[in-house]
Amino acid sequence: MTNSQRSQPPSIDTIVAIPVLNEAAHIKAVIAELSADEAAMARAELWVVDGGSADETERIVRTMMTSNRNLRWIHNPDKIQACAVNLAALEARRLGGVTFLVRADAHARYPANWISRLIAAAEEMSADSVVIPMKTCGGGAMRDASADLFNSWLGNGGSAHRSGTVRGFVEHGHHALFRLDAFLEAGGYDPRFLANEDAELDVRLVNSGRRIFLENRAAIDYFPRATLKGVFRQFHRNGRYRLCTSLKHGRSLGLRQLAPIALSAGVAFSLTGGLFLHPLFAAPAAFYAAAVIIAACAIASRKTPQRIALIAVTAMTAHLAFGFGALSTILTWALSNSLPLPPEQSAQS
Repeated sequence: MTNSQRSQPPSIDTIVAIPVLNEAAHIKAVIAELSADEAAMARAELWVVDGGSADETERIVRTMMTSNRNLRWIHNPDKIQACAVNLAALEARRLGGVTFLVRADAHARYPANWISRLIAAAEEMSADSVVIPMKTCGGGAMRDASADLFNSWLGNGGSAHRSGTVRGFVEHGHHALFRLDAFLEAGGYDPRFLANEDAELDVRLVNSGRRIFLENRAAIDYFPRATLKGVFRQFHRNGRYRLCTSLKHGRSLGLRQLAPIALSAGVAFSLTGGLFLHPLFAAPAAFYAAAVIIAACAIASRKTPQRIALIAVTAMTAHLAFGFGALSTILTWALSNSLPLPPEQSAQS
């Protein structure tokens, strides 16, 4: 590690990796929330792994390092989150004595004693990985609408790690803690995956006999995208890489993934038919839009036209972006018989 000359205290057995890129608006609060876990700070260090921020992220972290002996800053030359966590895992292995690797995303808010709760769950349940629920939080008109949407079945499809009602062993969830040996033996994150790297790794963990525990007592608040463009880009990428995961491992998709893919194909055919053949062909697309608006009325925490419209538009953006991202991957794979990923490279290189 070239970014810190300090040697690791012998008592440190937990590394908290915080991947960042231009997170000046959030990083100070995240570090403060995690550092407030006094029991964890007796055994953990926080490593901010920066993919080359152009804002004040690095300056803020380095300033906080002067008064926080548990804090380090690391440069991530590969920029993406998957590589950031892999880099932290390799450095933790080099230092030795590290049992747990925690992933803390900067775009989130953490409850008290979050790290300690994760470690307790891993030890109590003998789990190799601990995953957690995410609750979308609001802030402004767009994010308030996103909170209503993504905390409901219309936005999350009833996912166990979004509802917060399930506690037990699962096959996938939002990543929070790994036993370092399990993470490294599985090969870490596949660095070709710019999204869905968590679900792809979970397939390998489960296939190797590792156990993933969903701890609903350690849920975090997640800050959603603040624009429709951001929502589209996020879900289009998610759809693309979710299909890559499925094709890479030969696993079928669940209903939550199949539904937006089928919807997107249906809407595309419906609108094309309505435009070039007869207006009646557009009826299925209109029916879908009407159904989403009705659902938005049901889930809106404030029954105002603006909130309902924002929920509906955001829902359709997310559904169709995911579907078209997945369909583009299917098309690429069908035409070239290869996944739209960079050449394979080792996640531990």
